[in-house]
Amino acid sequence: MKSNIHCAVSTASTRKIKEPSMNHNSLIPQSICSRIVLLFCSICFFSIANAQQSAVTGDPRGGESKKPKVSADTWKLQAETVATKLGLSKEKSDQLVNVYQASREARKVALKELPKSDDASDDKAEMREEENVKQREQLKAAISTILSSEQIEGAILSLGSFNPRWDRYVSQIEEFQLDDQKKQDALQLTFDYIVDYGKARNAATAEGARFSSVSARTLKSSLDAGLAKLLSEEELTKWDEATAFRAGGTKRSAPGEGKREGKQGGRKNE
Repeated sequence: MKSNIHCAVSTASTRKIKEPSMNHNSLIPQSICSRIVLLFCSICFFSIANAQQSAVTGDPRGGESKKPKVSADTWKLQAETVATKLGLSKEKSDQLVNVYQASREARKVALKELPKSDDASDDKAEMREEENVKQREQLKAAISTILSSEQIEGAILSLGSFNPRWDRYVSQIEEFQLDDQKKQDALQLTFDYIVDYGKARNAATAEGARFSSVSARTLKSSLDAGLAKLLSEEELTKWDEATAFRAGGTKRSAPGEGKREGKQGGRKNE
């Protein structure tokens, strides 16, 4: 009897001694598993947060989407701004809007149908500019039935520029939801800017020179100074974020802007 009890006690003691060793060995895989689970949860959390931010801003990187959206409403505002500047009647203003929107839609389709090329960006820019010239001539012919010969020049310098900067500027002003008078004044400033921009580029081309980024920045600074009198501090901050020149790299030509203008970051057009 005593022998049996002693044997049972010895067995229990042996189990107690071995148990810590077994638990100690099992701590290693448990620790690794815990870290893996923690890492997985962290990745899921940040992925969900990033997706939610992207849904709000429209930026797949999760950052603030600073580029204003260009649409048919943007083109309508541009044509109406030109009509106001030229003092057109309501009937002629509506006609100009329709002609210009049709021109932009036709150009958009034409650019999509251009041959795909893996060559240097200058080749692509040249094809786009050739299409711009074609679309510009068609637009000029269409508005010649609405405007006088004196009015056509200013209209073509602006509406016929197909300048993506003007698109972005007008779209951004529309997003501010300014009162009617401030909105009209701001849009008139963008019209003056794009006309001066076109004249400066044409003058440089006539002299066989390249339109410099310094000239472009000077014109943009003048526009910014005018808008500073109309916009709030918050609106000015948003304006700067949405329209600032991108630093670094060689600026690629955009439709309506000809070939390279200097060392500025390129932007994809429409």
